[in-house]
Amino acid sequence: MIKILSWLPRHQAKRLWSLTLCLCFMTMHATAKEIDMEAEFGLLASYGNSESSSVNGRFYASKDAEQWRQQLTVSAAAASAVDPNVVDGEPITSAERYSLQGQLDRKFDSENSLYVKVGYERDRFTGFDYEGVFTVGYGRQLIKNDVNALRLEVGPGMRFTKPENGPSDEEGLISSALRYQRTLSKTSKFVQSLEVDAGENRVLSTAVSALTAQVNQKLAMKLSLLFKHNSDPIFDDELQVERKSVDTEMAVSLVYSF
Repeated sequence: MIKILSWLPRHQAKRLWSLTLCLCFMTMHATAKEIDMEAEFGLLASYGNSESSSVNGRFYASKDAEQWRQQLTVSAAAASAVDPNVVDGEPITSAERYSLQGQLDRKFDSENSLYVKVGYERDRFTGFDYEGVFTVGYGRQLIKNDVNALRLEVGPGMRFTKPENGPSDEEGLISSALRYQRTLSKTSKFVQSLEVDAGENRVLSTAVSALTAQVNQKLAMKLSLLFKHNSDPIFDDELQVERKSVDTEMAVSLVYSF
């Protein structure tokens, strides 16, 4: 985490450090049994006429108490491929992304809460050195029963960005998130999430669909599909082209809960 924060300007790093430490205070006054954690890992490699490899990982921790809920997510993804037209060519990185997100909820009852959320992402192929988001808002559990669960979150915030070629920038935004979960059986579930950060200059939308099947009490298989849309992709000065507005990721992973 220290290496990640070293990429930020000093004032941005201080903000992120403070918020992350607040969101992670659960580790200071809770035993391991009080915290739900899961680690996710996926790997794909191909050899022969074409050579490519990709890896993705995710760590998630949460604590749900009577009045407070804390969540922390750290994820990373990378991919590389060898040009088939080059003899003994070296692998070329085609994707590299790191992200950190933390959220603290103050619950008033089983359905309503206020939250503070902080996020940081470094994606090598978006044209930004980093993108950070800080939001506060209201959360509502619209549906919760044995089969279906639906939660809505909405609130104002700020986005902090640093283009690869240009000064850092800040803009206000309205953040909204919708998360739906359906229990398909005793061993499987489907989760659909949608997050929209609508700023003054750009709208970032992220949709994730995931199907999980339990192998045993601790281990599960997960199939996920991610769509990420940027309403105003940055222009690539080196290649003299505009970057694509939509990124898509499909992953098959093993998930271990502890």
